[in-house]
Amino acid sequence: IQEDHRLVGRIVRAAKARNPALVAAAAGSFATSFPGRALDELGVDVIIEGDFELQSLALVKYLRSDAGADPKRFAVDASLRMPSLDELPFPDYSGMDYREYFNHPEWGNLRYPEKSRRFTAYQASRGCPCDCSFCNVRFLRGKRGTRVRSPAGVLRHLYRLRDELGIEEVHFLDENITVMRKWALELFAGMKDVGLPWLPGGGINVYTLDEAMLEALRESGCYRLTVALESGSQTILDRAIRKPVVLARDVPRVERAKKMGFEIVAYFIIGFPDETSEERQATLDLAANPAFDYVTLSIASPLPGTRLAEESRARETLLADYPEFRHRANIGLDAAERKKLEALRVEVWDRVNFSDPERRLRLQRMFGVTAEEQERMRRRTRDAFERRWANT
Repeated sequence: IQEDHRLVGRIVRAAKARNPALVAAAAGSFATSFPGRALDELGVDVIIEGDFELQSLALVKYLRSDAGADPKRFAVDASLRMPSLDELPFPDYSGMDYREYFNHPEWGNLRYPEKSRRFTAYQASRGCPCDCSFCNVRFLRGKRGTRVRSPAGVLRHLYRLRDELGIEEVHFLDENITVMRKWALELFAGMKDVGLPWLPGGGINVYTLDEAMLEALRESGCYRLTVALESGSQTILDRAIRKPVVLARDVPRVERAKKMGFEIVAYFIIGFPDETSEERQATLDLAANPAFDYVTLSIASPLPGTRLAEESRARETLLADYPEFRHRANIGLDAAERKKLEALRVEVWDRVNFSDPERRLRLQRMFGVTAEEQERMRRRTRDAFERRWANT
């Protein structure tokens, strides 16, 4: 979530200072999107793009095959991808004290385990069938659509997490856990007996949330919905994002979910090319809907492999090959317009989320922070904007 490759670089350098013979490999979003930069900036020996499990296994076998094996000569095969998540076994935790993770419960962000600090993350599916203009999931996952672990396989793992490791809360990292409807309903029905509270850390497509799905989610132990409405303008959704959200149908579904007792986190994006002031204002107006407990307001970012990046490059409006995701304007506005857009993001995010005292208290619980820590979060956001534009 932090997307802080600089932190990864510090970790790698510290580890190699302890053990110069250590071999370090980088995987994930930054390594896949910017392999050259990742190799130069992180201090790693190998870059693994896309799915990392089979490639990591191949790397380990290569290093064990010859005492003189050079990791920098390892031939990475980016086509190695997990065809089915059922092929991934339950991890072997015997060589570590898993309870140490309970001491680091994601304070200050939306993955804070609100119900129990004895929590873990889990992934039951990968990928999303949508092709939203700003989203790089299909690029990172190899455009293979959604791959799932069987409901029976997921349930076996959840029972083991509960019974063997004492897990009391789960965060699903699936990009869209409800999009495979039949699979999701079968999984949620089985999760009722597992009895673990959970939240969808990767978000849920709002158009999947009909009455039957909402009821299945609630009965399975889900207590929060993160819904990506993206825009308050149907024109932007259809023209710029191309996401099958229908506001007239889907906003009432979110309001219904709130009445059912779910916490609601809503995602919005502003700053798409050719977005009018009226279209942008429609998004800001929707973001203020009282059905939302927390709102993230991002700026359209042309990430590698996305249609937004391709279109921006074709129009010669792309300002940076590595956009600072979510917080900065990287599409060809002049400096004054970019500053105005970033200032608007900060002002609306702060006002919508923190103007009401009751809502501030609710967010302190959701983020696991005190009132003082919450104020520091707000101040850091404002200070980051001011530092960026201090000389303009």
